Amino acid sequence: MDNERVMNTSTGLFWLSSYPKSGNTWFRIFLANLLTLSKENNPIYLNHVDHLINDHISTDRTWVNEACGFDTTGITDDELDALMPGLYTTYNAQQTEITYHKTHRAYSYVGEYQPLIPMDGCLGVIYFIRNPLDVALSLANHFSFTVDEAITMMGDRTLALHYFPLRQLLFSWSMHVDSWVQLKAKNLFLLRYEDMVIKPLESFTKAVHFLKLNTSLHLIEQALSYSSFDKLKQFEDNIGFQDKPPTVKHFFRKGIVGDWQTSLTESQIQRIIQDHGEVMRKFGYLNKHNEPTVG
Repeated sequence: MDNERVMNTSTGLFWLSSYPKSGNTWFRIFLANLLTLSKENNPIYLNHVDHLINDHISTDRTWVNEACGFDTTGITDDELDALMPGLYTTYNAQQTEITYHKTHRAYSYVGEYQPLIPMDGCLGVIYFIRNPLDVALSLANHFSFTVDEAITMMGDRTLALHYFPLRQLLFSWSMHVDSWVQLKAKNLFLLRYEDMVIKPLESFTKAVHFLKLNTSLHLIEQALSYSSFDKLKQFEDNIGFQDKPPTVKHFFRKGIVGDWQTSLTESQIQRIIQDHGEVMRKFGYLNKHNEPTVG
């Protein structure tokens, strides 16, 4: 362990983007463990993830105020969105080390042509995608919704959330996925939640290489062990997790692939397929017979 390091000599910003409940938080916990393992052979304190990976939530009011240089509380959502492209560009240019920005925003625009999240100069994007049949169940738990309410939310083409606490435009699940993937940027890496669960070492290693982190397979395996769902759930049960909404019992609920098979009704499955079938087929969540798949 003493001779092992995680090295990246670049500077700049990586985006970690996803529709909610698609693996973003899990990956950030893994990354925090990986980046600290060369210093000490202990799992991280879960509620210190943002600090340990120099991570910012893109709609955190404190960070936005610091980056803008003034209190943004009094301005409208549209006015704040208009500031964001310049804020991100300036912030990215000022970096002297790697930073990671989590976002749940769809890739949207200010006006007709100005991307709210500019890609020029950023180091890359990891986009996390998860089968919407399982996303619906996790969303229902996270927001204390019924499953039918969560399905309706996922199909809302104008959806915007304000609980982050700043507004984030999500649009529908399909629109969110397409908005990022259709960028076809050479620095965008797609990571399926199902692969993270079923073949973790392979999928996380590919993501680590995309982030240009020079590290050993041993450290990746250790970070995965410290970030296992059972350990995260145990930590939350014993200490609590700061990202958990106060109205729900667990942030880390089940973490399995294919929970929809026993938890969704046939009519609920068909509603999701009707809303998102085209995008589901693109990413292997429907077979050629229009039937949902697992894994």
